[in-house]
Amino acid sequence: MNIPELLIALHINTLHVLKLIANKNKLSLQQVLCIYSIPLDGITQTDLADSLSIKISTLSRNLNKLEDHNIIIKQCVKDDNRFFKIFLTDYGVSLFNDILSNLQNY
Repeated sequence: MNIPELLIALHINTLHVLKLIANKNKLSLQQVLCIYSIPLDGITQTDLADSLSIKISTLSRNLNKLEDHNIIIKQCVKDDNRFFKIFLTDYGVSLFNDILSNLQNY
């Protein structure tokens, strides 16, 4: 196999594992990626969208669902009320740890 083929195979296998974890937690793949990408000290919506390479509108829909399930909280950035910083709740941190543990087990 050449490098592009190996990269595609790695991507497919990684997605498969993440989908299993998402299904186990009754989340979408995108929501699992959001949870996994939020650092403990928080991240702005813009930075999270950039790191996930998705549009803000797509991210907002996923974040609203995560907020409805008490997985994240959004807080206005102190310096600029137009931006929100995203934080994991205690339940969100628990889910993050579960995702990480599952990734290590697979």
